[in-house]
Amino acid sequence: MARRDRTTGLPRRQHAERPLQAGPRVRLSEGVVRLGIIGTAASLLLLVIAIFAWQWYRENVAMPRATVLTVGDRKVSLAYFADRLPQFMVANGNRDTGIAVQGLLGKLEEEELTILLARELGLEPTDEEVTQSIAESLGVPVGGRGSSFDRLYRQDLRITGFSDATYRRVAAARLANQRLLERYQEEVGTEGELLTLRVIAVDDEAKANELKVRIEAGEDMGSLAQRESTDQASRQQDGLLDPQPLALLPEAVRQAVGEAAPGTLVGPLAVNDSYWLVRLERRERGTYTDVQRRDLAQQRLDEALAELRSRTVVRRELSSEETDWALRHLEFPSGS
Repeated sequence: MARRDRTTGLPRRQHAERPLQAGPRVRLSEGVVRLGIIGTAASLLLLVIAIFAWQWYRENVAMPRATVLTVGDRKVSLAYFADRLPQFMVANGNRDTGIAVQGLLGKLEEEELTILLARELGLEPTDEEVTQSIAESLGVPVGGRGSSFDRLYRQDLRITGFSDATYRRVAAARLANQRLLERYQEEVGTEGELLTLRVIAVDDEAKANELKVRIEAGEDMGSLAQRESTDQASRQQDGLLDPQPLALLPEAVRQAVGEAAPGTLVGPLAVNDSYWLVRLERRERGTYTDVQRRDLAQQRLDEALAELRSRTVVRRELSSEETDWALRHLEFPSGS
């Protein structure tokens, strides 16, 4: 007889136990976990691959294409800058990378302005003219694969460390500069006013003033120049300088004798690290030397570039990160 309930005396109802359902639920959870682990691992793998792919792309594609200098409508890429840096450092004997980087930016800016100026004057070289100028610099006629031109050109690429595009861009800037100088030499002509000066250069301003008093008192300036001048070239000629165009004289001298009559004594004038006493001996028309023509043409070119720079948008955009990239890829040309 079943045990009776304490209050009613009736037998307690027996509840049938439900079978456990935990087995299938556990098996489902394990499958989900496995899939989660596999999915997570795959996601991490894809993330790692994506990171490496991005780093490779950035290092080898994005960074080289970055613009580090803009001059008008012309842009200089980091790859081109990095190509030019080793030879620039060798040519300038400068291993200080900070100075070299800024120096190269300045040179590239001038080259791009030169191209723009040549374009304005109708002198910008064509691709064919650049190729011809390269052939002339190599001393051979233009030729195709296997020719002397091809062999020497490839050899020069190895020597300079330049890519073909870099080499041609450098050649284009050089040819543009050459054409501009030729144009300005034509403008200068072959003749003009030349000034003959007698000079005494000394290191001390007080000494220069003392010598000036002696000259004004009648002492021979040529004799004083032989004994007192620190300018070795002119002292052997009693202080006489070769006849020069006014434009090529030092600025202080140019301003002092620009309107002066022959016989005028000026100074002391601060010229470089010296003090000059200057007497204008003669003003006369004469023939320029080849060096004077080139110097006068270069002066006109410099003035034209300065004027062009004043109305051209120039942006230097080289970041420290891009500088590091260029230095990581620094390879000096063979023989340097």
